Amino acid sequence: MNGLNTFYQQIVDKFVHSNSDWVGVYYIGVIKADLCSEGVKSFFLFEPEPKDFLKARNSVPHFILVDDLRIIDFISLRNKFEGENLDEIHTISKFQIKHQLNINLPANEEVKYTAFLQEKADNYIKEHKSAYVISFIGSYYGCAVFHEFMFCDSRIRPTGAPYFLLVDKDGNTKWICNFDDRYMGSFHIIKNMIPSDLCVRKGEEIYDQLMSKYENGNYNKNEQQYLKYLKMLDLKHWSNDGDDFIDITRNTIFFWLEAANRIGDEIFISELDYNTKYVGFRKLSLE
Repeated sequence: MNGLNTFYQQIVDKFVHSNSDWVGVYYIGVIKADLCSEGVKSFFLFEPEPKDFLKARNSVPHFILVDDLRIIDFISLRNKFEGENLDEIHTISKFQIKHQLNINLPANEEVKYTAFLQEKADNYIKEHKSAYVISFIGSYYGCAVFHEFMFCDSRIRPTGAPYFLLVDKDGNTKWICNFDDRYMGSFHIIKNMIPSDLCVRKGEEIYDQLMSKYENGNYNKNEQQYLKYLKMLDLKHWSNDGDDFIDITRNTIFFWLEAANRIGDEIFISELDYNTKYVGFRKLSLE
């Protein structure tokens, strides 16, 4: 529960400190709980640390469940939850629940893209070797959302969970790759992200600048081949009739062009045997 997941930790800490019998709390893991009337749901599971261990030893232990809606204090005859049994479904009756409190998510605020956020995202993928390059795509609850180019081309891979990198205003990072629709889950991000076309617009500006250089002859010999190639693509008249899963749009190409320009690469357009185009990266051509 480090980094951006401190949202849940802070919620639980505040709840625990309001109880005079507890002095702290430990995060255990994710648990599947059946609250009887609601069916099986996933929760973050915590265990409060008692102030008086001798007194606590003779009482039924408390545990805390948290999701993006509420915090639940419950008792359980099971005095320990371990990693190997967290995948089990644990039934929690209304008689076990001692206290329940509704919680609110932070405001879903738009984030201004900055060089600082981009640097933090770049450093993350360099350290973890999780992507080739990464670009800003929007905002999510006060965090900048970055899309990782996991491969050197834009072809759709049908398997695997959606992946995002979140960076908050302080530079804390969290890589998200799951099928969760709760707060800070991949599908929750998809549904609630405030999208940005900043990188697309930057990519189009870069294209216009490069075409201006080509038309004015203001380029060196090493650039000529690439500029000639971009001119041939004629992106201003690129057809957007195709479906994104069948063909690439002009905006997709501009998105990749911005990333390529930032890391000193070129883009190229290729076509598969079944007439599906994709965009990819390659190193700058040198003569």
